[in-house]
Amino acid sequence: MRKVVDGKIWVEVAEPVLVGVTKDFLEEIGDVTYVGFQKSAGDTVNKGDVIVSLETVKAAEEVVCPVSGKIVEVNKDLENDPEKLNEDPESVWLVKIEAAKEELESL
Repeated sequence: MRKVVDGKIWVEVAEPVLVGVTKDFLEEIGDVTYVGFQKSAGDTVNKGDVIVSLETVKAAEEVVCPVSGKIVEVNKDLENDPEKLNEDPESVWLVKIEAAKEELESL
């Protein structure tokens, strides 16, 4: 099941949780030219922590973590090819997070 958080982030409720950005958010901020991960696989994160920085032709934006947990994987392909995010943001995940069931229920 997929949920949208704050109109910016989508969360695929699964094990692990997938986190990405919405098409509407990217249309608002412009084409992404750089993806910088602020956290790495194995890091523990809290809801609200900055996990990814996106640079666009218009501005720099931060993506905050929608749940607390442990980062299982970051999509390193985006560091070398950020255009993938522009092509189809609804199918490109940024991070995978192992989150507690209570965290998922709060979404």
